[in-house]
Amino acid sequence: MTKFVFCSEVPEEMLEDLEGCNFPCNDEGVFYEYMVAVEDDMVNLFDSIGRSVPIDITQIDQVIDALITARGLMLTPNLPDTYVQSDMGC
Repeated sequence: MTKFVFCSEVPEEMLEDLEGCNFPCNDEGVFYEYMVAVEDDMVNLFDSIGRSVPIDITQIDQVIDALITARGLMLTPNLPDTYVQSDMGC
């Protein structure tokens, strides 16, 4: 039995501006940018324009680690835990 996980809810006012998109919708009529179909041995990530990425059960931990690493590269560090310096100058 496939289960579905939805994330990144789309505000109603944004739905009107994005008519070409086919946002995943849950049973309650709420639209989301992403949906994950969870099966016994894999997950499949879907977006609002119909693209999907299948992820085998053996790859899930690797994909999670990659996403966490990517998030860390994209965000400003949370001070005072970390400090980033671009050069060694004073």
